[in-house]
Amino acid sequence: MGDVACNVRYVFRRHVLLAYAKLSVLDITRRAWSDNAHPQWIDLTENQITDSFSNAQFPGSLLLRLNGGLTADRPTTTMSLKQPERHRMQLRCYIFNAKHISHRDGASAVCDAYVQVKFCGQTASTSVVENCAYSAQWFETVVLDVDVPYPVDTMCSSIILNLLDEDHSDVLLGRAKISPHALCVAYKNEAHATDFNGTIVSGMREYALCDEHNQVLEPSSTVLACLQLVRTDQVDYPLLDTHRLRQEVSAQVAHLHIVTLGVRALKSTAWYIQKPYVEYEVNAKIFRTLTSNLPSASNANFSQHIRSRLRLPIKHAQLLPSVNLKIKDSLFG
Repeated sequence: MGDVACNVRYVFRRHVLLAYAKLSVLDITRRAWSDNAHPQWIDLTENQITDSFSNAQFPGSLLLRLNGGLTADRPTTTMSLKQPERHRMQLRCYIFNAKHISHRDGASAVCDAYVQVKFCGQTASTSVVENCAYSAQWFETVVLDVDVPYPVDTMCSSIILNLLDEDHSDVLLGRAKISPHALCVAYKNEAHATDFNGTIVSGMREYALCDEHNQVLEPSSTVLACLQLVRTDQVDYPLLDTHRLRQEVSAQVAHLHIVTLGVRALKSTAWYIQKPYVEYEVNAKIFRTLTSNLPSASNANFSQHIRSRLRLPIKHAQLLPSVNLKIKDSLFG
């Protein structure tokens, strides 16, 4: 069987196709006119020909209730449609860091990164961390007061986390979509996970980022965050003190030792290799070896020991930054 096409057009541009979604006819007809067919959110795909959205914009989603089956079995009454109940809720996003930031083609090796949170028509952002190479740290709380439709598992759209670069006209560096159903909090029934001297840290995890076409970024870019969706009548649900948490994490001193022996069989796509060197980035700090072309530029030896003191969250593995490595060439020696 073929597909059902759901198209979104801009009427004031002579019905220009902006975005679309394709649904399986077989999946729809299998429901056999079921009264239990729940609405579902369908993600739209941008029409690349019209290119109506910037890469920081999401084409959106449609909430549809689709039913089908044999014509002979079609019910005489139409499906009932009810306006969903809405509850005032608060989305709390604790944004800690981003790792393995994937820069856009043609962009510089640094960016001014920030995280934008979108949910139920509301938007808020973290502050901007300037001159990020491969990672960024925030330890900030973003709060959105929203009207959430019930039931959440069928009527509520996804939470969107956008990692953006302010230095390049808010270009999209990655996007994560999160189901709000798992974040609903029943305060009196929840088994709290505690850490950091008893502070509630329920649900901290790394969210993998995708590009504007929902393709997972390689290398894998992630945002470490803790998201909580709380009913506003549960005002006693505690907020995580991210500022104090950052102070506790920054107070832990570690000694970093990097021993670089050499590189082998280097190849360049554009120039002859002159004098390569190895660059390391840890916790927004850059470390480099000396340049070397001995015994040859493609098989350079360094035999160099780099030592440094850093403030790292040694006791909390989830908050540890990644070590990013690059091999660069000093073209003019």
